[in-house]
Amino acid sequence: MAQEPAAGMSYLETHAMMGISLHNGGLRATEELLCLCHVSEARRVLDVGCGVGVAPCHVARSHGCEVVGVDCSAKMLEWARTRVRKEGLAEQVELRQADVLELPFENGAFDLVMSESMLAFVQDKSKAIAEMVRVTKPGGWVGVNDGLWLRPPREQDEQAMRELGGHVVGADAWQALWDGSGLCERQIRTYPIVPWQEAFLRVQWLGLAPLVAAWGRALSATLRNREFVRAMRRQQDSSLELAKRMGYGLFAGCKAAS
Repeated sequence: MAQEPAAGMSYLETHAMMGISLHNGGLRATEELLCLCHVSEARRVLDVGCGVGVAPCHVARSHGCEVVGVDCSAKMLEWARTRVRKEGLAEQVELRQADVLELPFENGAFDLVMSESMLAFVQDKSKAIAEMVRVTKPGGWVGVNDGLWLRPPREQDEQAMRELGGHVVGADAWQALWDGSGLCERQIRTYPIVPWQEAFLRVQWLGLAPLVAAWGRALSATLRNREFVRAMRRQQDSSLELAKRMGYGLFAGCKAAS
């Protein structure tokens, strides 16, 4: 989504190959975000950067909403369609390819617009947030779960993040972005990343069987795709160091009634 190309295969590209999409905090963070955004009052929800479709299926199944999931990756959407079909949610979940910087929806089309671990890969966050606000109806809610620097990054941390294809900013920058969103009743909650806890939450989020299948695909890719191997090594080398300085934030706000 409007990101500068990384050197070699990016973090998102490796995950699309494996058939996984993840975010910090897992299902617990998703439910907290939905609660902050009053999902109980929502009928139509947009999930921007839906990845392999876990969140759209969860929102449709657990909260009875009609959900539209969009992602810029055609491969991610293939995985998402498979999940929607397997869960029997085709009548509640619609999937479309789209860019957050130019969402193909009318103004005020959704009661709730959400994204998770998507804006960290978008350079123009202000424009992306404005698009999410635009397609939210007056009185509706916008919610974001995304990574941020909790401690000032070192030069090598910023370089590692760029190589992953990310554009992570600090808590102060996020505060300014959210204050400039035009939303009211704004809330921000930040949390540190605890690696061992995240490993458990990722299994819970994707499900054990899909995660095992994804790692099987990763093993197969290591035998035939040198670029994939190099990308995975970069990610493994940097992940623990980045986690020492990173956290994630839950951002919620209401679009003022006209």
